[in-house]
Amino acid sequence: MSVYNKNNRWYYNFQIRGERYHRAVPEATTRKMAEQAETKVKAELLGDRYDLVEYKKQETFFTLGERFEQYVKSNCKGYINDLSALKKLKEFFGDKKLKEFTPFIIEQYRQHRKKLGMKGATINREIGVLRRMMTMAENYGWIKYNPAVKRYIKPLKVENKKIKILDKQEVATLLKCCYGECEFLKPIFLCALHTGMRKSEILQLEWENVDLEQKLITILTQKNGKKSEIPISSPLLLEFKKLKLQKSSKYVFVNPLTNAPYVNIRYSIQKVFKRAGIKNFTFHGLRHTACTRLIELDVPLDVVKDIMRHSNINITLEVYNHIKQERKREAIERLSNY
Repeated sequence: MSVYNKNNRWYYNFQIRGERYHRAVPEATTRKMAEQAETKVKAELLGDRYDLVEYKKQETFFTLGERFEQYVKSNCKGYINDLSALKKLKEFFGDKKLKEFTPFIIEQYRQHRKKLGMKGATINREIGVLRRMMTMAENYGWIKYNPAVKRYIKPLKVENKKIKILDKQEVATLLKCCYGECEFLKPIFLCALHTGMRKSEILQLEWENVDLEQKLITILTQKNGKKSEIPISSPLLLEFKKLKLQKSSKYVFVNPLTNAPYVNIRYSIQKVFKRAGIKNFTFHGLRHTACTRLIELDVPLDVVKDIMRHSNINITLEVYNHIKQERKREAIERLSNY
């Protein structure tokens, strides 16, 4: 330890990152007391860098969860899915101290979710939320390293199932089945089919981002933080004008019972799908349907990329190559029947 006594007074003297810390410790009457004072100062200066944590508060997962929830509600429009994952994480980890988190403990969580029958994609999303939380904790100086990064916790392999695309008749049937208590879904479905927007983007859409005169929707893409403009089709424009007459909130699609955006509409969506006889389909399939139709209409791929807000052209090309393969099959069948 770099402590010493001079004229019956104890001092510490050390250097960190080129800066020297040389102070007297008037309260110290022994070497041990001076060394303890030096350790405390280093702990305050270095945080966890050298494991000097005896004087630091041991934060818990519960505390981190509160901070994370506040952050996503303020900064992420699609925070509903984050909160859903956070709920599952809290149920498992509870008030566990962040210092106790290791890749092994996180793997225990994955195995727990597997035993409950959760799909790999769902578990990967939950671990993704945990990874972001641990990054936050690392930035706060609450932990030394992030135990959930991919070099420790590799994503589970997910089978890439073929996503069903609705044909013209199925789309018409789907919209017709939006009646009764599910009538509110018609403009939401139409918005997805005519813009390719994600469900979270649609449900959080605000009127200030809808320009009915210029027929444009402005979106801040969550994945890359870029602003995008999507033209509004004539049928969608009519639906927007109807909704505008009933405006009671800053949001476009509002639950009349809460005067707030719809939160969980999964049951209603599945009910309409069942009415329409559409099986093995999810809301996200509407986005894929929109992308596929644009490519089938020979819209240039760079334009499709911009409308769909794909992070790179390769994602658009994947859809294009799939359609190209299907066209090859159709061509061969026509040739065989010639």
